[in-house]
Amino acid sequence: MSVELSNYGKTVALDAADEGFIHITKASEGYIANVDQWVNENWNGKWEPSEVAVIFPEVNVSFGASSNTVGHLSKELEDDLAHKRSVIYMIGRVHYADIFPVKHTTTFCAYYQPDFDQMEFCQGHNHAD
Repeated sequence: MSVELSNYGKTVALDAADEGFIHITKASEGYIANVDQWVNENWNGKWEPSEVAVIFPEVNVSFGASSNTVGHLSKELEDDLAHKRSVIYMIGRVHYADIFPVKHTTTFCAYYQPDFDQMEFCQGHNHAD
């Protein structure tokens, strides 16, 4: 899975690097109510930065996310998702510097919503400074 980043600013984003992961949970455990707290408790210090890039204004760049799954989704997981027995989250953050050079962080969280066959934004962990 990958995340597409877009630079909607007027200047380049320098040294852009994403850190993200895919989390799969059983639906019976419920949705993650407070994603910021969950990330701090479960992933603090475990982030793995990926590629570093320069993102020019009005340009899209795709980054990958690590996962506890390898390759394509297993038939079991596909079935669990289709029957709403599992929830898949994509959670991460992007670090970059502007031209001044001030450092910035953007966090993101989305989960797969099988009712609409699309990803939906989580209630939290979607911030930009």
